[in-house]
Amino acid sequence: MNLSRNWLREFVTVDANDHDFAEAMTLSGSKVELTHDLGAEISNVVVGRILSMERHPDSDHMWVCQIDAGQAEPVQIVTGAWNVHPGDLVPVALHKSTLPGGKKIEKGKLRGVLSNGMMCGLLELGLDERDFPYAAITPAAILGDYKPLDPAKPSISADIQPGDKIYGPVVAAKVLECTSQPDGTFHTCLDTGDGTAAPDTCCPNLHEGDLVAYNTKTDAICTLADLHAQQAEFPHCIPDGIFVLREDCKPGDDIKPIINADDHVVEFEITPNRPDCLSVIGLAREVSATFGKELHLHTPQVKGGAQGSLMELLDVETEAADLVPRYTARMVRNVKIAPSPKWMRERLRSMGVRPINNIVDITNYVMLEYGQPMHAFDYRYVHGGKIIVRRAHEGETLTTLDGNVRSLTPNMLVIADQTRAVGLAGIMGGENSEIVDDTVDVVFESA
Repeated sequence: MNLSRNWLREFVTVDANDHDFAEAMTLSGSKVELTHDLGAEISNVVVGRILSMERHPDSDHMWVCQIDAGQAEPVQIVTGAWNVHPGDLVPVALHKSTLPGGKKIEKGKLRGVLSNGMMCGLLELGLDERDFPYAAITPAAILGDYKPLDPAKPSISADIQPGDKIYGPVVAAKVLECTSQPDGTFHTCLDTGDGTAAPDTCCPNLHEGDLVAYNTKTDAICTLADLHAQQAEFPHCIPDGIFVLREDCKPGDDIKPIINADDHVVEFEITPNRPDCLSVIGLAREVSATFGKELHLHTPQVKGGAQGSLMELLDVETEAADLVPRYTARMVRNVKIAPSPKWMRERLRSMGVRPINNIVDITNYVMLEYGQPMHAFDYRYVHGGKIIVRRAHEGETLTTLDGNVRSLTPNMLVIADQTRAVGLAGIMGGENSEIVDDTVDVVFESA
């Protein structure tokens, strides 16, 4: 059982360092196997604001940036990333910094120009887009980068001009201006040959002077997908780049608290006779008793508001009461599937759970905090609006969320609707009722 010490502080505050904390908890009967400092491999990485960008004198794919890193003078850093702009806040690994995986950053010259560090992407910090969904990059197709793989495909002339037709309503356009907005989008001004256009876009790899494909019918800058192009045909227009921060931070701030790398995780060995310790609250009780600190528990408040009766929409029948003495379900309607809030994603990740979406994350969060397993079904896939808790039928199969087809036997307990099993009780839900991007009505279960 992993325990995030940042999460623990919501219930009880203990100032002991990891060594003393582990020793005291082990002596009290809650054996600690390991402790992890999530930011141990990160040092001298701070928030920087890009002050200016100039094209590299010896490369058409690199930029020389002046960055405010909270020091007396700006720091010069050379980058090949296309998704950054003046004003952006980015993680900056300064001279003699370290990154996950033992990577060391030192100043040096890139094609003859001094770079005093490196701007970091998610991967360099040990993160991915599930940690910060807003950091996902959808690049625009920069025409000067086009290299057709199929000889039958038309090439783009080196002297293509704004207004030249590419196909249908799509023409070449020159970026005259690109300004980032607070919501992460960009306002542009384009030279379309016979005038100007000012489309907003989510593509971050645009800069003054770039030639792009512009759809005059939809008033949109084209992505690779819009042009039905392969990534290899636009080798520098990649969906990867620098992590542009949208957090409450300023130049010079340590990056670790911003990405939750300031947390410490304690790994406990919980014995079978202590299932009460298989949760954050359960371990918080043990910590409170061990260190003599006050325990702060909150009482959840259930807020309704939907009209109508749940019984009109969902019926629950238990055919195996000897195996499951209590089964409860609650419906939430008109949900919008989206990423969970940052604080929830951070807590899940520190406990070793990969964030998925707001609904799935809620079930995992409740399980970790209270020790009560939960699952969520997409209501539209619960046939007949009825949940039946029963033993599996002989020869019955279920494809679970991990993609495995499981052969079921009558000694297994399943959650079913009127026609088929939709979950293997206590193990995993079924693929046939999983939460997906267009889910609207959700059934939460707990047993």
